[in-house]
Amino acid sequence: MGTFEGYVPGNTDFYYRGQNVLNLSNASISDYTVVRFETTYIYVAITTSAANTAFIRAGKSFNFASFSNIYMELNVVSSSGSSVCGITLNRNTINYTDRIGKVGINPFTTGARTLTFNITNYRTTFAPVFGFELHGGAVNVNRIRVA
Repeated sequence: MGTFEGYVPGNTDFYYRGQNVLNLSNASISDYTVVRFETTYIYVAITTSAANTAFIRAGKSFNFASFSNIYMELNVVSSSGSSVCGITLNRNTINYTDRIGKVGINPFTTGARTLTFNITNYRTTFAPVFGFELHGGAVNVNRIRVA
């Protein structure tokens, strides 16, 4: 089972409706990104249609040895002119040099989505970093968990 300080065995939620077990925080460097931790969700938006990415970084590393997937449950609250947008998963950094994968949101229209990041080849200890490439859109992240 994965572990980090404060982890409760059997709990697979890193973030669940305001409970931020992994200490996720805003790691964005662009002025065109918005990341707000609201009461029951994380609001993430890009304020321009240009290629900007908003980042959320874990404040703790986690041992993923027992898990195959990271799931992200979100609502697209504002779509953009782009038909496809994506969420990336990196290890430890916002740089794409340590990217695990990218999951597209297609079509990028309003509504609920569950995204799956396969981490079968990355069963090590790392701090997950999520990059939101929304091209002018916005999402509410409700849950991030492992299985």
